[in-house]
Amino acid sequence: MVTIALVLASGCASSEEGPEPPLPLGTHVDDWRDEVVYQVMVDRFDDVESNEGDARVVPGDLSRFQGGDWEGVRRRLDYVQALGATAIWISPVVENAETDPFAAREDAYHGYWGRDFTRPNPHYGTERDLARLVAECHDRGLLVIVDVVLNHVGPLFYYDADGDHTLGAGEAEPPFSTVARTDVVWLDQPELRLGPPIFRLDGPPTIFDDLASFHRRGTTGDFDRQEEVELGDFPTGLRDLDTENERVRRALVETYTDWILRFDLDGFRIDTVPHVSVETWRALATAIRARLAETAKRRFLLLGEVFTGDDARAARYTREGALDANLWFGLKFGVIDAVLLEGQPTVRFGEVLAARDAAYDGSAPHPDGIELSPRDALVAFADNHDVPRVLGDLPDERVLRLALVMVFALDAIPAVYYGTEQGFAGGFGHAARAPMFGAFDEGHPLFRFIARLAALRAARSALRFAPPVVRFESTISGLESGPGAGMLAWERGESEDRVLVVMNAHAFDQGETRDEDGQAMRTGFPPGTELVDLLAPPGETARRYVAAVDGELVVRLGPREVVMLGVVP
Repeated sequence: MVTIALVLASGCASSEEGPEPPLPLGTHVDDWRDEVVYQVMVDRFDDVESNEGDARVVPGDLSRFQGGDWEGVRRRLDYVQALGATAIWISPVVENAETDPFAAREDAYHGYWGRDFTRPNPHYGTERDLARLVAECHDRGLLVIVDVVLNHVGPLFYYDADGDHTLGAGEAEPPFSTVARTDVVWLDQPELRLGPPIFRLDGPPTIFDDLASFHRRGTTGDFDRQEEVELGDFPTGLRDLDTENERVRRALVETYTDWILRFDLDGFRIDTVPHVSVETWRALATAIRARLAETAKRRFLLLGEVFTGDDARAARYTREGALDANLWFGLKFGVIDAVLLEGQPTVRFGEVLAARDAAYDGSAPHPDGIELSPRDALVAFADNHDVPRVLGDLPDERVLRLALVMVFALDAIPAVYYGTEQGFAGGFGHAARAPMFGAFDEGHPLFRFIARLAALRAARSALRFAPPVVRFESTISGLESGPGAGMLAWERGESEDRVLVVMNAHAFDQGETRDEDGQAMRTGFPPGTELVDLLAPPGETARRYVAAVDGELVVRLGPREVVMLGVVP
């Protein structure tokens, strides 16, 4: 649920393309668990403005710009809301280096190669376009989360090891060094700033050209060695900022707080979190919250991308690093991939939940944060821009439906990646980022299925707030046969709001909720309770079940089928 409040701008752009004064009404969130997030790669979503004369737009070449813009996102907000989303997560908004200057492998259509952190990406539109998008989102009750990169800039210089001022072999991505290099040749130095135009530290606001702002250690090669992860350049020549440098930290805080307050943003999804120390994250998160506490902005989300299925490792960045929450890669890698795609036993589900709970045990909300513990604010997803789409890994819509039910019916904030609702099936990298242009079919079966899940989640508080209780799982692989193989069930809530999810992850066999001894699954429903499948589309006859003594229930499902059972109010 979104609450409306007025916020004051921290500054005012002087150009004609600045935000329209006055700023739109601000928003802050009552409870992030009420939200459904829709992730958009702006360049790939919809194209409104003319791209004539933009040589970077190469239709059909997914390594190049395709032409999507903020106006394209704005004109599709009806579509986003029809899907059931209440928050939209968009690509980084800052001006980028245009292309990979070393191997010409790709252009910066994705937005992760920052060049000037104070200016909008001209490929997506003007500051006014961005302000208009945020304002209309807020008018509709939609929240806006912006992707940000605080770890690195784009491929802006190379290491001139031989001193000839010419890019030679190995100078774009030299191996990691234990000492900082000084043999730097800039490729794109002009107009680089790390603070807003009105921002001053100890000198002028052009600190990108100060070598002390970068670690300059060469490329991370060993991702199991934390020193390399935190101090090395990200592969493809992305230059690592020295975020331990107090001047750089202060500039990042000022710059990104300025974006929040000038455009009234509601959250950041933070890229490459493990590549920055937990001490730095704590300093940055604390400083940003302190600045926001001086304004009317409340419950601003700091959501981290910790690209690991190890919840204990990820939880460090919410506990010690003070971020509000993480993307839940533990669920993605440990269950959606391992169980649904690869056929591992469904007992992995309970193991992943237990690992999550142990990792985040005792994690309390951060002062001036979102007022939720990091465990309660994890963001669940079936696929995103950094992994193959579910249908790219396994072209079976039944599997995607199982994954989506997990995303919406577990105790996490659900996120849907654009195109999933249209059956997109791309593989890794650029292939997972195909354009949506023209593919906005609200009648698509997957669109309707996700809209149904979102509506159920909004209507049933158990699907937003209640902890899950595992009712059935199996130690038998989903690629083998046996009693209960592939079957999984969990329950949430109590009384009339109680919901029971039952799925069969087996690729070939029918299954039922009986164990090897023939014992039926026990549930929390009182005997005689009549249950109906809440996932049944309107107008279709829904499956019905009746709980027996001790809440026992036998649910029989075909391969890759799922039901969500509850009492009809």
